[in-house]
Amino acid sequence: MPWSSCAQSVPFRMLAIATALAFASVPSTAIASDPTRLRLTLDHWPPYEYVENGQVKGYTIDKLRLVLKKLGIELETPQASVPWKRVLAMIESGEADVAVNGTYRDIHLGSMRYSATPITYANWTFFVRASEKDQFKTRNDLKGKTVGLVNGWLYSEALDQFTRRHSKRVVSYEQDVNFQRLLSGQVDYVIDNIHVGRYMLQQHRWQEQIVASQVPPEPVDFYAFFSLKTVPASFVSRFSSALANFNDSAEDKALKRQYGIDTDTPLP
Repeated sequence: MPWSSCAQSVPFRMLAIATALAFASVPSTAIASDPTRLRLTLDHWPPYEYVENGQVKGYTIDKLRLVLKKLGIELETPQASVPWKRVLAMIESGEADVAVNGTYRDIHLGSMRYSATPITYANWTFFVRASEKDQFKTRNDLKGKTVGLVNGWLYSEALDQFTRRHSKRVVSYEQDVNFQRLLSGQVDYVIDNIHVGRYMLQQHRWQEQIVASQVPPEPVDFYAFFSLKTVPASFVSRFSSALANFNDSAEDKALKRQYGIDTDTPLP
């Protein structure tokens, strides 16, 4: 996959506080009524969210669109993706109404609302050179090694502490550069979302040179989040309920197969 400059700001988002805080921590703001249309902003993060040939698509984008349709809400999509920091700024300012694939570490509680129900989940995975796969089976095997990270990504607190204490950190501004450094031997392992990483490896035809290690991955939940200035809490609550009903439904499973999110289907 030829990654655009948007990829440099894609953070990887990790659950950091309890779901119960999803609404309790956000101050109430009076908004007249529930919306009939929501303006989307998105990052470049395939296969979850991206623009291809002018079409906004991805597993969580299509899922968002379907859930909103069940609520009678139209999703207004942009012409292009923007860097993740710009996504957050647009939601905070009210320039956009909704975005997906955030975690509690990304979302600013004072200026955003987010669903109590995750829109999806994945694993932080440790990618290594295929020739060295058998050398990495536990996190202890990663100690003293050099890790490739991406600037602006919000890794989990546990992984952030682990890499600071036990690894030399090399930061890249783009994700593909991170993997190129792994190929060249400049780093020993790279941490990435399992599906996003595999998608990129296939696009670059690196899947035989770089593989997911046997080190146990770390799960992460992702959420849809909304502008505090334009979307009322009552609607976010309705959305969360509708999303909970949609998760793991036949439609959801079909989307997972379409985008290779399920474990049995290869990525497109």
